[in-house]
Amino acid sequence: MMRRLLVVSALGLTLPGGGCERSGPGPGPGPEPDFERPDQVAEDLFVIGAQCVRSGGWVACRGDNERGILGTGTVGPPRVEFVVIDLPRDAIDVAIAGRHTYACAIRAAGELWCWGLNLGGVLGERVPLWDTHDTQRSVARPGPVEGLPPVRAVTLTVATVCALGTEGTVHCWGLNVDGQVADPRVDPRVEIPRPQRVHLPAPATALVLDSSQGCALLTSREVHCWGGSVLVGARFVPAYAPVRVAEEVDRIEARVLGGHGHMCATTAEGQRCWPTWHDSVRRLFAEPHLARIRRDDGGG
Repeated sequence: MMRRLLVVSALGLTLPGGGCERSGPGPGPGPEPDFERPDQVAEDLFVIGAQCVRSGGWVACRGDNERGILGTGTVGPPRVEFVVIDLPRDAIDVAIAGRHTYACAIRAAGELWCWGLNLGGVLGERVPLWDTHDTQRSVARPGPVEGLPPVRAVTLTVATVCALGTEGTVHCWGLNVDGQVADPRVDPRVEIPRPQRVHLPAPATALVLDSSQGCALLTSREVHCWGGSVLVGARFVPAYAPVRVAEEVDRIEARVLGGHGHMCATTAEGQRCWPTWHDSVRRLFAEPHLARIRRDDGGG
């Protein structure tokens, strides 16, 4: 008997498998995918819940469509059946952001396509930040994020994205309140929809992101972090640019400890974790004089 995939929400709603439809013209001719036995599952179970699956290069989503996760360009009630996302049939990875606000898929050539709510500019510059009715909803059909090199991994938060390029480069975009995209002192915009290069001393092999901070594990086995706070000496300070926080690291991950976000690095001596937020970072936008700091490139 075929085993069905389930999405179970905090409210107890269960979305059984069965049926599918297309959000647009469809990925083109080819064998029909088996979404009940997918190659990959990405899901977020907040409230009603949403799920995206990948099967043979096809991507389909189901569940809560209040924020446009089904990629149809509109919002609506939850959908029990899978809706095939209208993108080329060569996806190699799919991810859902927390609270199922949007989703992204990586194509075989490294192109990143995203769809859903454009909070903070996560869908890139191809979509306006807000729609014409100022409802703070900008729901779009799938489309590529421009300004990126070929990518091999992506990490999503509700309003920020970071992508790891095939050559080890790191680019971030979206909400920048804590400097997780760029130094908030020199670029006071809250939303940055164009991918920004994170300048690291060596290529990255792994990437993690939470709502305040991004961290990369480099080929040198060092971890460098930006945004939020890092531990320097015996105190935590804002990380306005990438800062080396650990050496001889085997793995990095984002965790929630004591109700707050932390980054953790695993070494031969054990695991080291630190909080990713800092009050002084959150006060930056309450101090107008900081907006007058000029760029280092000689701009006005």
